[in-house]
Amino acid sequence: MSVPKAISENLRVLLSFDVEEFDLPLEMGAKISEDDMFEISKIGTERLLNLLDDYNIEATFFSTTDFALHEKDIIRRIIDSGHELASHGCNHQQPSLDYFESKSILERSFDCLISGYRQPRMGNVDYIKLKKAGYKYDSSLHPTFMPGRYNHLKRPKTPFFQHGIMEIPVSVTPALRIPLFWLALQAYPMHVYKSLCKRALLNAELLVLYFHPWQFADLTLANVKIPAAIKYNSGDKLLTRLAELILFLKKYNAEFLTFSHFYEKAL
Repeated sequence: MSVPKAISENLRVLLSFDVEEFDLPLEMGAKISEDDMFEISKIGTERLLNLLDDYNIEATFFSTTDFALHEKDIIRRIIDSGHELASHGCNHQQPSLDYFESKSILERSFDCLISGYRQPRMGNVDYIKLKKAGYKYDSSLHPTFMPGRYNHLKRPKTPFFQHGIMEIPVSVTPALRIPLFWLALQAYPMHVYKSLCKRALLNAELLVLYFHPWQFADLTLANVKIPAAIKYNSGDKLLTRLAELILFLKKYNAEFLTFSHFYEKAL
């Protein structure tokens, strides 16, 4: 497959958040209660919504149905605040190709239209089944190499259509495909991260970023055993970093859009 040209004509930023139960400790063999998994993600989501309100920008929240049904008030606030709700499957701990089920549950529970999907842990998707389930776009492609996760170095870095579904890959740098994903905002020096984001944005006229709400809770206070790198710069420090990034991107008159709004403008 040849790499397509960027669809967007102007500088556009798509902020996204994977709203899920904080199951990372379980993935790493540590213990965490179910209540804590939901509470930590809830706290982070509330903080993010406050920040987005402050800067009057819209974003897309990919939510598991497990989280959405457990924290209905938060999901309703996401929708009422003008953000987009999209599907992140049913269960983050045991992901499956539950495209139709997750879409149906979210639409039925919150009386909204679900247009987009993101597979937990950026897993591979079946575009034909996504189309049959009624989705318009997917954002499960991270076109880089991460040991133990995936090798997508030969996949397109800009949006393309596959079996009637628009794939919106998350952003990487143009040449070396350095990831700009959730951990990068915590780990990279801010001047480096902003420079890499600028390079990606100006190259493709599009910047697609994803984070997790649980990162914006203070993980240093969480009584769970996870690597120090994941606790590093979490909570208020990360909120400050995200605010700094938003202000930096606004200097370039970048338009912040939900994924659905981007999809509509690109047609």
